[in-house]
This record gives sequence, C-alpha cells and structure tokens, in this order.
Amino acid sequence: MTSLDISSTKNVVRSWVCWLLLTSLAMVIIALVVSDSSSKLKFNWRGFSGLLTGSYNRSNLPGVTLCQQPSRLHLLKCYGSEREMLLSARDSAQGTLQPGSPRIAFLFLVRRFIPHEPLWRRFFAAYDDLYSIYVHAKPGFKFPKKSFFSGREIPSKPVQRFSFNVVDAMRRLIANALLDTSVPNTWFVFVCESTIPVRSFPYVYNYLMNSNLSFVESLPPLRSYYSWNTLPEFPRRKLRKGELWMALQRRHASMVVAESTLYTKFKKKCKKVRCTPDEQYIQTLLAIKDPTGISNRTIMYVDWSKHQESGSPVSYTKKHISPHLIHKIQKKTVRLHVHRKDTTPQYCNYKSLTVEYNVTTQKQPIICFLFARKFTKDATTALQRLAPAILGY
Repeated sequence: MTSLDISSTKNVVRSWVCWLLLTSLAMVIIALVVSDSSSKLKFNWRGFSGLLTGSYNRSNLPGVTLCQQPSRLHLLKCYGSEREMLLSARDSAQGTLQPGSPRIAFLFLVRRFIPHEPLWRRFFAAYDDLYSIYVHAKPGFKFPKKSFFSGREIPSKPVQRFSFNVVDAMRRLIANALLDTSVPNTWFVFVCESTIPVRSFPYVYNYLMNSNLSFVESLPPLRSYYSWNTLPEFPRRKLRKGELWMALQRRHASMVVAESTLYTKFKKKCKKVRCTPDEQYIQTLLAIKDPTGISNRTIMYVDWSKHQESGSPVSYTKKHISPHLIHKIQKKTVRLHVHRKDTTPQYCNYKSLTVEYNVTTQKQPIICFLFARKFTKDATTALQRLAPAILGY
C-alpha cells in the first residue's frame, strides 16, 4: 500500500470519527431542548452545562423531570418505575421548599379503614396549613368520599408483616410526601390504624419542629438477631433494631429513599427467623449514616409488659379506656426496651435547636410520647367520650 493510500485511509477514518462525535453532540443538544408554554423551542443551558461538568441534577433532563403535581394515584405512571420515583424524590428533597409554614407529613401505613378517624379529624381540625396526609392501604382500596382520608391514598402494593415489602411501603410513603412539592413537608411521621394522638396538634407540632434529632429507635438487638452475614457492606456489630413507627426529619427521609447498598443487602440476606427488615433496615441505615442525628427512641407509646406471655404488645379495648390511662401515657418520661440486651429503663432525651435536654441537665425530665398504640376498633367510641382536655383535642 502506498503512502498516498495510507493517507487517504486516515482521512476517511478521521471523517467518520468527526461525524460520530458531531452526531452524538447534536443528539445531546436536541435532548436538552425543551418546549415552553408558547411552543417555542428553548435551550436548557443549565442542564447542558451541568452535563458537561458532571454536576447536573436529574430534574434538568427530559424523561426524568419531576412531574408537575400529578395526581397521587398517577404518580407511579408519571415516573415510569418505582426506582425512578425514589430517585426523583431524593432530588426533590434536596430542592427548595415551597414558602409557608413547615408541615408534618403523616404517613399512614394501614390495611384498609382507619377506625379512629373521628379522633384524627378532631386532632387535625383548624390546622390545615400545618400538616399533610398520605395513606398506603391495600391495593385498590379507596376510602368513601365522605371520609376524612378520601383522596389521600397513594399507589400501593401488597404488604405482609415482618416482610421486606413493609420497607418498600415505607419508602413509597416517604417518596410521595417528598414529591408533593406544593407543600413544605419537613417532618415525616409513621402511624398505623391502631394509633391515636395523645397530645394536641400544637403540642406535637412544636415538639417536632423544635427538635434537632429524628425520633428513630435504633439500638443493639438481642444476640439471636446477629445470625446472618452482613459483610462486606457493614460489620455485624453495627446491626440495629427498633420500632418501625418513627418520625424523620427531611434529611433522613432523603437518605431512606435514596440508599441502595444496604437496601439490597437486607433484601437478599435478611430472611431468617431472627431478622425483621421493617424493624432493622432503616434503623441500621441511619445509625451508620448519621448516628448523632437520631434520638434512639420513638415518640409512639406501646405497652410491652405482656411480651413474655403473648409475644405482642398490649391491645387496649373499650374496657381499658379512661382518663387515667391517657394521663399515664402522657406523663411517661422513661422508656423501656424489651428487644435489646440492656433493658434498664432510660430517661427520654430531647435535643432542641438550641439546647439538649436530659435528666442530668434538667430537673424536669422530658415527656416521651406524642402518640400511642394499639387501640382496637371498639375503643373508638370510648375515646371520643373523653373530655377534650384529656386528650388535648
């Protein structure tokens, strides 16, 4: 082959390479062009420059842009897949909140009806601009139109107790609340159908908004729970356990929906009898990622005094309801853990935005609980008969 032929071949190769590069660049530019309301083409320079520098946000790119306030029932369709929805929720959590008073997002993880609806209606009355509600119920279930919870349902999937799909349901609830960018959700509180508030809404709101810690019970479990291999993702000694009824600040809610490494590990390996993902995954995750950012306690009261007999907490029926019971729960300043090595009662801690409170620095110990469970369906009427001064609402 002559030098002329070689030179000609090189020129052809260069031409093809240049053509491929120009074509790729053109496709990127076209993908980053968006249509405005007047149907004129407008170049999204922020997205393009971010793509070049590696600092772009997913919300700048077509195909994965945040949906513009879709109906909750169509949210999953809007994002195409649940994973896409979770990633978009993470991006939304890092964005600027809507102006207005910060809100508490109440995340109801239930099967069907919420028997204590009359109490919740009273609790929320007159505070519409300070709370949001999201309900994960049995797939296809809808509350009657006259229900206080009607229209607050999110797309759901089947959930079995102690299974990993409880974790998925929790992440689904958080994602929906984060993606609801029309309201400034800053706290995310999990409750169930047997839950009732034992304090007034203003008390709950101030207690949470002034706290510098998320309320997540995350403690070393009994030895029998260390039965599976956690390596190489994390050492077994960092495994934690606690109540799934937690209250998360926005930064921790973002961690929960965005994380994938420990999520995959728990989903694959946490399957033995002594492994309960709904009581261990998020508790372990936050203890590893931000151990000083959580309080290691819950604000949901439950009575485990009969645990050794039944393996479950006490259920309160109508015969148990009295002002004395409510006052007893309201006044508790000590927490007792039955699923950990050290079962010594401990005073509840509380770290506000300005000062940390505990029994060593304050003469008056901190109140522990804002909510309580398990109240049965037949207890609703008896609870309603209590004077508003008892419950606080």
